[in-house]
Amino acid sequence: MPRAGSKKKISDLGVWLVELFWSFWAYIWLYVILEVWTPRVITLWEASLTVLQYGLLLLHAYAQDKRCPFVSIPLYDPDS
Repeated sequence: MPRAGSKKKISDLGVWLVELFWSFWAYIWLYVILEVWTPRVITLWEASLTVLQYGLLLLHAYAQDKRCPFVSIPLYDPDS
């Protein structure tokens, strides 16, 4: 538990960036499915794609955490 007044630090910037990207994408995706494709109606296809994207977020964040080649963001790691 950090003490009052101490600074907090993100331990893994890569995973944070992956989460940031997917968070922005979620709002774009909601706009597209609610206003562009089928205004104010959610189809089964759109719902299925939304659930699939959650799985992709989990896989992408896991790959970033494990530093998988070709999937993760190459960031400088001071520990290696």
